[in-house]
Amino acid sequence: MRVWMVSFGLLFGLVELYGWFQSVTVPLWVYVGVGVFLAIASNRDLIPRPLSLEEEQKEQ
Repeated sequence: MRVWMVSFGLLFGLVELYGWFQSVTVPLWVYVGVGVFLAIASNRDLIPRPLSLEEEQKEQ
């Protein structure tokens, strides 16, 4: 009986959250900002990082 109650509660909560998310409107600048963040985060290893002072001294 406990499993049924928990399952019903979770399903009810998910349905209510889905309905709430459908009514939420997000401004365009949020989409742009999140897109830029994801682009930077996904290509982080391709961005050259500045050399530290120790690495600069080793190059000379």
